[in-house]
Amino acid sequence: MTSAHAAPAEPVSATLVTDDEDALTGVIWPERDHPMHAGHYPGFAILPGAYLLDATDRLMRASRAAPGTTLAEVVSCRFKAPVRPGEAVAVRLRLDRTGPEVRCEAQLSTVHGPVAVFVLAYRHRAAADTERPDRPRVAVPDAGPVAGRDAITRIIPHRPPVLLVDEVTEVEPRRSLTARYRVTGDEPWGAGEPELAPGLAVESFAQAALLLMLWEDPNPDVTRGSVALAGQGEAIALPGRARRGDVIEHRVQVVRRFGDTAIFKGTSTVDDKVIMEVSRLMAGLRPAEQLTAARDERGTP
Repeated sequence: MTSAHAAPAEPVSATLVTDDEDALTGVIWPERDHPMHAGHYPGFAILPGAYLLDATDRLMRASRAAPGTTLAEVVSCRFKAPVRPGEAVAVRLRLDRTGPEVRCEAQLSTVHGPVAVFVLAYRHRAAADTERPDRPRVAVPDAGPVAGRDAITRIIPHRPPVLLVDEVTEVEPRRSLTARYRVTGDEPWGAGEPELAPGLAVESFAQAALLLMLWEDPNPDVTRGSVALAGQGEAIALPGRARRGDVIEHRVQVVRRFGDTAIFKGTSTVDDKVIMEVSRLMAGLRPAEQLTAARDERGTP
């Protein structure tokens, strides 16, 4: 399946400002008219948290901090406030090399205050893991055994080019869900990269989790009702990567649900090989009027 939206020329808009031994600074400044804003979310554009994650990873890879390493684990990620199109995000990274891996704590903020905190772990990766060729592009059917893309867009608010779930193959409401996504190479960012960016893999899993959360009470319109947002993740291991043509299968389970908040866990596989293991992902519902009020209070960037 080919996206109707062209991928941007650069993977993400992230610029390294200082590159010291134990600390880095950078800025993330996505274009106001970036095509991803059309799909996250229509009527109330919010920068995907996955974009911030991948931009932070790009800053690390552009630095001298951890040569020859790759992002192996999102130790923790916490989103504190939404970022609007066109807002610049300042990034401060503190490095820790005392263990067998390089860890960085990233503090992200806009002029309005803190927006996210990431703790990331980097490890050396075997060359064989990066040499697997792309698969031939094969269309993903528009209808799966349980729900295809049309049905999915009637449950969650994500739209192309940010919709990263093709079909739901199994679901047990309030308990578990299995979904698939075929990597096309036309994802909303990451043009020219040989592998799917780790943040996009996390975003795809999070969308599957939101499908499970909203399965019995769909809410595809973020301008009214409640908005489902992933707010926090812990111990997200990334032992592998998906490449163009790969089909990722997400298996999501509810760990706990209380009120308008749910905690999920699960795995993502390609050909039965685990490429991501999510120990904890928290998502919640926020009234749309609260987000609208916050947007109006901040004004247009």
